[in-house]
Amino acid sequence: AEFLGEANILDIDGVENFAVPEAGRGDRKLMIRAEGFSLAGSGDDDQISLTGRLTRSVFQGDSWLISVDLEKGGAISARIASAEAANFNLSTLVEGTQLKLHVRRDALITVTDI
Repeated sequence: AEFLGEANILDIDGVENFAVPEAGRGDRKLMIRAEGFSLAGSGDDDQISLTGRLTRSVFQGDSWLISVDLEKGGAISARIASAEAANFNLSTLVEGTQLKLHVRRDALITVTDI
């Protein structure tokens, strides 16, 4: 068993470059832990991307907790390590700034009964 912690539940249809056959979509959703997000993309197929606008950022010592309203609907909370946040000057970004967040495919959990 693994501690779940804070998680985001998203409709599969709202996620870029996540290929699921139409017959397999149905009511399935993706669960992504807040720690699963990164601002740095690897540029390969082992990750998905989410684009949205920053609505809130809170420095919490070893990390930043950010809230993002997604372009395709919904909102997420992401926890970004302070070292990574410094590389992207996260502390200088204002509400409304467009961000692209990345998640490795192995950090995704597909769920059906929510």
